[in-house]
Amino acid sequence: MSQHGAVERLGRWLFRWRGLIGSVGFVVVFWLGRPGFVSCLVGLPLLAAGLALRFWAMGYIGADARAGEVGAQSYIGAGPYRWFKLSARASAGHPLYFGNLLLVLGTLVCFRPPVLLGLVVVGLFLFEYLAIARAEERFLNREFRGVARQDLRFAARRAAPEWRAIVTVAVVYGLAWLRVLARL
Repeated sequence: MSQHGAVERLGRWLFRWRGLIGSVGFVVVFWLGRPGFVSCLVGLPLLAAGLALRFWAMGYIGADARAGEVGAQSYIGAGPYRWFKLSARASAGHPLYFGNLLLVLGTLVCFRPPVLLGLVVVGLFLFEYLAIARAEERFLNREFRGVARQDLRFAARRAAPEWRAIVTVAVVYGLAWLRVLARL
């Protein structure tokens, strides 16, 4: 089996389990973190930027982003998907994943886990999402070769599933503040 096939299989597996992997990472950061008043304020712009980018991207891609398997109904080339590419040769961008990175960084800033844990979390996140992005790029190249990209416009109805992420981040941020207040 080629290395490309192994990377795609790993990316597909990580895509399927990305929610659980992220949840486990958050529990560890929550458990070992030491959020403070200032860290919560400093982390808020990163969280807000991550949510805004995800909402913008979801307005183009819609429910495809919530699927349990790597896939797509169409090849989106508009909005943030035109700018957030892994390389100049990449077929598609990954603004949802960049938004996720901002959410991870914002959470780490808010919760202030030990530095080594923060580095491990960021390293594992990058490994996971680079593998997922490569698997998606291979899928798109295979399924949409020669097909024109759809230059859709943003539609709030396609972004509706993103409200779950917004609520999740609000809960995470609220938990940070509860830990801060519990120490007062």
